[in-house]
Amino acid sequence: MSATLDDDQIAALFAQAEDGDLPEPGVAQPGVRTASRVATVDFSRPTKFGKELERELRRLHEVFCRTASTRLTGELRSSLDLTVVGSGQLTWSSATLGLGHDPVCGTVEIRPLGLRFIVTLERLFLLPLFERLCGGQPVGIPGDRKFSEIDEVLAERVFSMFVEQMSLVWQDVAGLQLAFIGIEPDPQTARLAGLSEATLVLTLDMKVDTGSHGLGIYLPFNAIEPVVPKLVTGQPDAGDEAPAQAAAVREAIGHVGLEMRAEVGAVDLTVGELINLQIGDVVEVGPASGGVSVCAGDVTLYRGQPGREGRKRAVQITEEVVDR
Repeated sequence: MSATLDDDQIAALFAQAEDGDLPEPGVAQPGVRTASRVATVDFSRPTKFGKELERELRRLHEVFCRTASTRLTGELRSSLDLTVVGSGQLTWSSATLGLGHDPVCGTVEIRPLGLRFIVTLERLFLLPLFERLCGGQPVGIPGDRKFSEIDEVLAERVFSMFVEQMSLVWQDVAGLQLAFIGIEPDPQTARLAGLSEATLVLTLDMKVDTGSHGLGIYLPFNAIEPVVPKLVTGQPDAGDEAPAQAAAVREAIGHVGLEMRAEVGAVDLTVGELINLQIGDVVEVGPASGGVSVCAGDVTLYRGQPGREGRKRAVQITEEVVDR
């Protein structure tokens, strides 16, 4: 807190004002303590997404751009080049208010979490595609118009193509699947997130023969909060599916042949010593104080004791080697 000015200091300030010689803001005056600097906080720009998480989400969708361009070019019958051009954090209300000029919004569900986010495509991007999907060849860009019921069905098909390709990348990185739910007329009333919920907005540029258009991805923090560790580390957590996956792996490799050997002792030789070995030479391997080692290749799995099973030599497993 600054000190209270006395009468003389107040009079001096008025005199300086009359002479046009007021001190510059932030310049300390003799005998007056200045207040601490106040930081400006913009609550419309949340910082809930850490830098690492934002970077990983952007990188994930950059991979989507590289893998989806070729596939979507064939399915949409139009040359398509996708690029991530920007990312930033906003509140959900600010993000949905800035969707752009008459966008078409689709709801995407993250499975098995059941949480949802929004993907947007420009109407002027979709209208020429509808002509191609129906077998036509539009000349120029069709005039903007409201969607008919047939247009909505075709739009759902286009959204499904994008989401299917995006799901492949999410599956590889985080073990999650994406499913297109449907066209969303008004994201603000869809109750996908609170108005003040931090939202990461990813902007993708789509270059097609009709020009350059935008694709927007709006990820509220509550939709990805349960899987932040997966997204950051890139290591999917199998959760309840782990036993089933382990059983599937065992079933797949259980019939593969593997050579096992019992090693009583071992010795290291140089190449020269190995070459000079003659018939009748004796190689000392040392006492087998640790018993017999049961190995698979170069990996020691168990310790055992030598014995016999009928007329066959055998090894009885006595100990498992933990550190292998």
